[in-house]
Amino acid sequence: MQQGLFYHQNAKFIEAETCYQKSLQAQPDNHDTLQLLGALMHKLGKSKQAIPYLKKSLSISPKQAHVLNTLGNVYKATEQDNLATKQYRLSIEMKPDYVDPYLNLSNILLQQERIKELQALLIKGQPYLIDNWRFERLRASLAKYQDRFSDAIQILTHANHLAPNQVSVLHDLGLVYRLNGQTKLAVEFYQKVEQLGHKSEAFFHNYANALIDSSASRNALEYYSKALSINLFARETLLNWCDLMWESGQAGFMFSAYEKATSSADAPVEIYMDYICKLLRVKHVEQAQGVLQNMQGLHSQSPYFHAADILIKRALRNYNVNELDLNPIFKENQLELNYKLDIIEYLLEAGTIEFAYQALISLLPKHPKDQLLLALLQTCSRLLPQRKYPFEQVERYLFEYQIAPPTGLSLHQYLSDLKEVLLTLHTSKEQPLEQTLHKGTQTRGKLFGSIDPLLIHMESQYRLAVQEYIKQRSHLPPLYPEFWQQQSAIKFRGSWSVALKQGGYHNHHVHPMGWLSSVCYISLPTISDDNNQGYLQVGVPNLANAGLALTPLKEVKPTLGKLVLFPSMLWHGTVPFEEYNMRLSIACDIVYANSPDLT
Repeated sequence: MQQGLFYHQNAKFIEAETCYQKSLQAQPDNHDTLQLLGALMHKLGKSKQAIPYLKKSLSISPKQAHVLNTLGNVYKATEQDNLATKQYRLSIEMKPDYVDPYLNLSNILLQQERIKELQALLIKGQPYLIDNWRFERLRASLAKYQDRFSDAIQILTHANHLAPNQVSVLHDLGLVYRLNGQTKLAVEFYQKVEQLGHKSEAFFHNYANALIDSSASRNALEYYSKALSINLFARETLLNWCDLMWESGQAGFMFSAYEKATSSADAPVEIYMDYICKLLRVKHVEQAQGVLQNMQGLHSQSPYFHAADILIKRALRNYNVNELDLNPIFKENQLELNYKLDIIEYLLEAGTIEFAYQALISLLPKHPKDQLLLALLQTCSRLLPQRKYPFEQVERYLFEYQIAPPTGLSLHQYLSDLKEVLLTLHTSKEQPLEQTLHKGTQTRGKLFGSIDPLLIHMESQYRLAVQEYIKQRSHLPPLYPEFWQQQSAIKFRGSWSVALKQGGYHNHHVHPMGWLSSVCYISLPTISDDNNQGYLQVGVPNLANAGLALTPLKEVKPTLGKLVLFPSMLWHGTVPFEEYNMRLSIACDIVYANSPDLT
């Protein structure tokens, strides 16, 4: 056994397995050898084979907290979370000052959004692990999840004091500083991680994100490239690389990373799907058809392939729905909801409204608060009078509020000063690829959480506006479960600025991440009442077929300092304007404070 342990510790795993097996032939009930072989099997990716060795070791010697923890890891790897949870709890009860099962159990509780259980676990462990940096990092993870970024920074700073230069702590500090809007500090911590020689896909990806937020897009491309050199199929990195190439004016190279990824026979089907959707976004339909042909050779039975085929038909305005077999797409759990909703939009454009309605109803029980799904249901309720879903007069949920300037400033001076601050943040050369605006730019990162006093004041005005919204609109029926809650505390899931140039406008869209969404007008072109140029319109779906044209439910004239709140599920867009002056605004998505963190 000792020879096997030597090989094990020196990463000579094949030799270690041979030694452990020989040892067990001589001593089949040696609990140490059994648990070591089980741990080795798990290390080699043979987790199912590890289970009997670990269980037998525990049956011989039950009081092994570390083996219970390892068995929990094995159950987690084999997607048996309930059994994993049980083993972690047994390990904690046996040895309350053993940090590993706390960390592992907490990851499961976070993933399953069992926050009260996680809070109880942290309280239980704190007397034993108060000065353990790994435990402090866990406490910070909960604070981050709850959007308590300042608390997370304080906890992680303490963890860094306990164990200086731990890469994971420094990396977490970079991540939380970025989420808190302090991008300069985020970059500084990522630089420290790099100086320590750390290289990982997650680090390079997150470093690139922070560089973008600090207006260093050219450097960000370098770090996205480093992340992709580690994992060619890093899905989020591929998406961000493509978007950044577009926004930085390098459209000719924006698909290079996808071309490289899909040249491999190991490319996951999701990568093909994302690639095709990006191509369709910039109207490269013929190239998307070529990628679909390559996809067919490897993934012809996948629901992703059938969904991609339908989305290309939509781009070509081919609405021959009768030839399609749609049932597998809506019954298959593998396909993400957003792609299913894209296909439902295609069905609506094809005029098969009743079929689209039934598909939406089938998805609703699992996704009762999905904002695009609800928006499409609301569209169906306008097109099918016999299918009225409870969306009567949704325009009543829109609310207009006039902001007040800081003490000592006029509204004109405040907005003028704020305009200067915002324009320094508009660094992109092109409109965002995956956003709805045309002829303009959008800031990256989060505006709210900034240390700039002008933005701090704007955030306070938003909070007052939401309080007034709840006061004046909460008598209306809820649009979906938990639309109205007893608490009124809120947080901002995103906050950004949009600068539209002459001829600029927003497609009609919804905000999938919010409860309420908004716009506040900072600088405006001349607004004419004659043709409603620059007006905000609500209630018009973004569907191509002219036969589905619906008139706006309400139109709002922009004025300086006006803040408009509305449900995130409400279709909204703007009318293009011809006047030369810029249309500058702030927008954000708002959720209740207890909503899960999706950042």
